[in-house]
Amino acid sequence: MLKKILSVFVLSIFLAHFAGFYIYFFVQLKFVRQEMRVKLKELPSEELELITLSAEQYQKAKVEEHEIKVKGKMYDIARMEKQGDMLLVYCIHDKAEDNILAFLDKILSSPLKDKSIPTGVLVFFSLNYLPVFWDFLTPEFSAAQSCTAYAEITPQYISAKIIPPPKV
Repeated sequence: MLKKILSVFVLSIFLAHFAGFYIYFFVQLKFVRQEMRVKLKELPSEELELITLSAEQYQKAKVEEHEIKVKGKMYDIARMEKQGDMLLVYCIHDKAEDNILAFLDKILSSPLKDKSIPTGVLVFFSLNYLPVFWDFLTPEFSAAQSCTAYAEITPQYISAKIIPPPKV
């Protein structure tokens, strides 16, 4: 029972570590959107931007109920008016949301674009785990020893050292 509790605890720590980054950005995004809703209520109509869209363009630009994305910029909608077959969208450019989304996109796409191996990984792979100089133990038998089944053979081990060839 204790092992199950411990494994669930460790797993939840790992999940919180990996998901915490994304949760932080989504919480920040929600906070920015709520802040902009409050700002839109207080902002006079003269300071709003007017974007004219067709119904089809509006559907393509619509991100959420009160948000559109036009030419790569996020806008929060204060109100909309229909004039013939066109929609007049009174909105404000949400720079904070643009920055958060651009930063999140940069973080998510940078590992996919970067094909080089990080320096830390290269250093890790270049570490020597085996000694550079090996001492192999080889048995050396003397010719004077008997090779009968009853003879006790006690080999002596010496190390074979690798040396560079002589210089001419």
